[in-house]
Formats: sequence, structure tokens, C-alpha cells
Amino acid sequence: GGARPAGGSQRLRLVDLGCGEGELAAELAAAPSLPDIELEITSVDAVALADNVQVHDLGTLPREWSQTFDVAVLCRSLWSRDYPRVLREVRRILR
Repeated sequence: GGARPAGGSQRLRLVDLGCGEGELAAELAAAPSLPDIELEITSVDAVALADNVQVHDLGTLPREWSQTFDVAVLCRSLWSRDYPRVLREVRRILR
């Protein structure tokens, strides 16, 4: 699970791979928050279609992301022909 920062709330780190324009991050930021849950979202795609999108090859994510995220969203990332490599990377970056 996610880490518990001071104050008792649980921090969940979500990565949205193949995020497009980062719509999921915007929707979640506008939604009412859950009590005791602090959500941190990282939006990633092959091109930056919005300012909040980090650009990375989904099959070769940053090494320092190993075991960093609690949740991965892969709505558009599995369109790749090399989706097994993307799935291996997701397994590596999840806690």
C-alpha cells in the first residue's frame, strides 16, 4: 500500500501511462477528495500533449521509478506493438 505521511493520511502514488493530454489527472484533481487519502498522480506519454505530461518511452521507464507507484493506469499504453515490454516495466515500477 501507500505510505502514511505525517498527519495519518495515506499517500497513494498513481502513474497514468499513455495519458494523452492528462485528462485523468485533471478529473481526479477536480473530484472530491477521499478522506485520509492523498493522491499523487504522474502523467506519462510518448509526447507532451499538455504541460503536466512527462515524456518517456513506456517500455523503458526511469530506473529510479522501481517500486515507486501503488497504482498504474494503462488505458492507452497497451496499444503499442511491444506491450509485453510495457507490462514488464509496470510490474517493475509498482510496489
